Amino acid sequence: MNIDINHSLEIFLTVDYEIYFGRSLMTQEEILLAPTKELLESCSAINVPLTMFCDVNYIAKLQEWGDFSLVAKIEEQLCKAISMGHDVQLHIHPHWEFTTRDKDGSFHFADNHYLLGTRFTDTATRKMDITQAIAKGKDYLENLLKPVASSYNCCAYRAGGYGLQPYEGDMLAALIDNGIKIDSSVIPGYKMQSKVHMIDFSDLVGRSHNWYGPVDGLAAPAMQNSGLLEIPIATADLQQSQWNPWPEALTKVIQQMWYGGSPYQPRGEPVGWQVPPKTPIMQRAKLSWWALNAVLNAGEAKLEMYRDVGRMLAITLGHVQRETALNGVHRLAVIGHPKGMHTAHFKTLQDYVTQLRKRYKQSIRFLSMSELAGTL
Repeated sequence: MNIDINHSLEIFLTVDYEIYFGRSLMTQEEILLAPTKELLESCSAINVPLTMFCDVNYIAKLQEWGDFSLVAKIEEQLCKAISMGHDVQLHIHPHWEFTTRDKDGSFHFADNHYLLGTRFTDTATRKMDITQAIAKGKDYLENLLKPVASSYNCCAYRAGGYGLQPYEGDMLAALIDNGIKIDSSVIPGYKMQSKVHMIDFSDLVGRSHNWYGPVDGLAAPAMQNSGLLEIPIATADLQQSQWNPWPEALTKVIQQMWYGGSPYQPRGEPVGWQVPPKTPIMQRAKLSWWALNAVLNAGEAKLEMYRDVGRMLAITLGHVQRETALNGVHRLAVIGHPKGMHTAHFKTLQDYVTQLRKRYKQSIRFLSMSELAGTL
């Protein structure tokens, strides 16, 4: 696969540093700390920085619950990431403030608490809630990490649930007021409406990497160097790409036939979802056929840290082809979630970086959000 790059390309490897919001099926060390450690080491081994968008409200909730030993381990990992040359930035899931926890590891919260700004109908109260949450998270990260690196600043944000909407004007104003320079919440073309999600980025395809301000929100770009710089999570239509789906499709078939599903032990459950049981042997052929067709007919996809390097390269290609460069530079984010990643994902990520470097040499750079913010 050859990606024709007419402009320079800056790629940001990012993860949402968080746990499962439905139910934990393993210890938090197994869900979050262990895979993150392996990911950090994998990135360091190929000399690329990882930006971890840290779910600060989860840590605050652990402190409230008295889980001080786990908090200490998480904070140690965040500090270690900075000392290794990686980056930690702000990620807010406000529902944690009102979440309760059962003995079986399940969590419970009201739907309108999931997105920042949605739990208040009064405009003034909503704005204050958003501003205070961002300020509190920023202060926490800077107080924790500045002793490790005096130059550290909390400069970038990713909304929990990608929920920069529905009040993006208020969100952007609050982020700017708190000194945030970069947002990385937008997934161009992505649309999701549910009990907890209110996302519609369908109009941003082709112009996602741009400056956006509180006056127009995401409806139109702001003036150059005005507002926040959006680093979109890359997307592409795989049906219009150079992707060869057969390696991934055949892998899915083998896993379904041999394991009855994923070969990995599930670590947890997302909101509104339960881990399915292993497929009975007599049904595996039918579900294998479904899995095969699901891969072969895959359409719009975001650039996640998959186990298939071909898929990752194809999405990168598709995104660059349909998005407009800003001042001669394409900037895009790769997203991952350590809670759902395994050694195969880390090896694929290394392969992705290696292949792009080999092919495009000086045309491509892998940066952290802090490195970019230092140039703005």
